[in-house]
Amino acid sequence: MGKVKQILTEQGCVVCDTLYPAARAALGYATCMQCGEAMAKDIAAKQHTILPLHKQGYMAFTGSDAREMAKQINPKRTT
Repeated sequence: MGKVKQILTEQGCVVCDTLYPAARAALGYATCMQCGEAMAKDIAAKQHTILPLHKQGYMAFTGSDAREMAKQINPKRTT
């Protein structure tokens, strides 16, 4: 039981209240991996990029759409 205490944190995840690795807490995280990943996906879904389109003005894109559109913006790009 003593070894388990050393590996896991004293307090639980702020979202689901399960114990998570002490090494993760040392890095500054207050959530377990599952809750942290869910929070990161939620934040990424809300982020957007604004790109200027030729003869259309500026448009907002989210997620992978933004990356693909940014690649297509420059017509002189060779790769």
